[in-house]
Amino acid sequence: MIFVVDVRTPGITLTRLENLQNDRQFEAVFDLICVSPENIVGGLDKGGPIVIDVLAKAAVARGAEMLGGAQAAMDMAMKFAGERVQYKC
Repeated sequence: MIFVVDVRTPGITLTRLENLQNDRQFEAVFDLICVSPENIVGGLDKGGPIVIDVLAKAAVARGAEMLGGAQAAMDMAMKFAGERVQYKC
């Protein structure tokens, strides 16, 4: 089941996760929260296709982000290699 609730709902605890990319990732713990029927996405037991679609799009976006970072690193390395002087002769 997929649902939408306000993070300030009683019973929800968020803990920030440490990672190498310095992304804003959190662990969410749900402890006996109440979810109204209008906050259930796609209906009961019908959220799977929605999750798969969202994850597929997120994977493409993340891949583009990583490719952009790799391109920036390559550009900096090429600039450094062109300017570097190994020996002062």
